[in-house]
Amino acid sequence: FSYDSTAGGAQDGYLRARQKNDAHAVFGALTYEATPQPQLRGGLRYTLVMEIPLAGIEFAPDEQGELDRTHFSVLVVLRDATGVIVEKFSQDSPLFTSRQQRDELKRGNAVFIRSFAVPAGRYGVETAVVDQIGKHYSVRRDELAVGAPPAGLALSEIAVVKRTEAVP
Repeated sequence: FSYDSTAGGAQDGYLRARQKNDAHAVFGALTYEATPQPQLRGGLRYTLVMEIPLAGIEFAPDEQGELDRTHFSVLVVLRDATGVIVEKFSQDSPLFTSRQQRDELKRGNAVFIRSFAVPAGRYGVETAVVDQIGKHYSVRRDELAVGAPPAGLALSEIAVVKRTEAVP
């Protein structure tokens, strides 16, 4: 989970880290259901990226009155064409910040990123963001059509990069 660089570098206070990541992925999963026949599942890798405008999330003073706090949760369910849940993702995000950083933070976005791999088919992607303090929520349902993997090596589609930021 990360916070938008337009928020003046505000962080959640729980973790400050530098990370360099070279990732390579091969996917396979073995599922065991009520039958004694194991099933092998493989597919294409997708990455879900959600930007959550923090201007719509409520902040409140904490109990000591020194900081402001907010608390929001992200929930994602991926269903196959028959309605069976294939993947579930969630993240609970309590956040404490100074009042000065709060105003900067509210001008930015929280970014939720999860990768998953699924076989060819049609999927429903159900997303929800819950503002735990303001008691508001937003839900959305989208469709995802996954084609058969190409034979051999292939390149993904072009991804548009909205912005970059330097890592100190």
